[in-house]
Amino acid sequence: MIPTPPAFIFQPRKVPHRRPRTPTPSAPPATLVLVSANYDETVPVLTLIFDRAIDASGFVAAQVIVNDGSLNMGVYGGVGPATVDAPTRISVALTRLADAPLAPVTLTATALTGLVATDDGGTWAGVSELGLPFDG
Repeated sequence: MIPTPPAFIFQPRKVPHRRPRTPTPSAPPATLVLVSANYDETVPVLTLIFDRAIDASGFVAAQVIVNDGSLNMGVYGGVGPATVDAPTRISVALTRLADAPLAPVTLTATALTGLVATDDGGTWAGVSELGLPFDG
């Protein structure tokens, strides 16, 4: 007797289903970090230094307030465009807005200053009542 070959069941070839590639979301820009802030009460002017190069073309000076309750006893607000002294440093001219009671010298700046990092577009979150001088 001749043996009968085993019965084969053919199955269709399995082709892996490829999902369409979705682009990997890019990381959000890193927040711009304030490294140093100094107030010159004789001019008056505020100098800000950041962790990387900044674009100050959209700077809104009115978003910067220096409360000088120690030296000139005044509240000062930023005026005019910022002067870019170096890629990471700007100077902001200040004008007296009001008298200030006796208190430490502090800086308050909102996130609406318009300062942007030139490398990735990261923005500055601002500060609230930061003691001056600041070297962080």
